[in-house]
Amino acid sequence: MHSFLRSLFLSVLFLLFAGFGQQSQKKPAPKDVNVSITKVGKIWKAVLTGTATTAVHVNPGDKVIFHAEGTDVYFQFDNDQLFGGHNKSLKNGKKLTLGVGQVAKGVYTYSAFCTGPKVFAQGDSPPKIIVD
Repeated sequence: MHSFLRSLFLSVLFLLFAGFGQQSQKKPAPKDVNVSITKVGKIWKAVLTGTATTAVHVNPGDKVIFHAEGTDVYFQFDNDQLFGGHNKSLKNGKKLTLGVGQVAKGVYTYSAFCTGPKVFAQGDSPPKIIVD
C-alpha cells in the first residue's frame, strides 16, 4: 500500500508541475504593421505598405504605422479604444505610429480623408483594422 501511495503522490506532483489543467496561450510578440494611404491606380486606398492588400490584421499591443503618400490625411476611428482617440491627422510624406489598445477581437472601421484630392481613401470601403 505504501508504494501505491508513493506512486500516486509522485504522479500527482508530475501532473501539477507539467501544467496539467492549465490553458496557457502564448501571446504573439508585438509587431509593427505599416499601412499606406496612397493612390492605387486612380483610387486612393488604405493598403499594407508596398502591396495592394487592404486586409490589416493586428493584435493588441501591436503598432500600426500609417504613411501618407501624396496627400495629408485626417483619420476618424469609430472606436476610441482602438488607438486612444477618435481623430488623428497625418501630413503628406510623414508617418503616424499608433499602438493598438487592449480591445476585443473584431473588425474596427475607420475613415481616412485625403485632403489634396478631397476624397476618402477606400480599404474594403470603409477601411478596417482586424484585431485577431
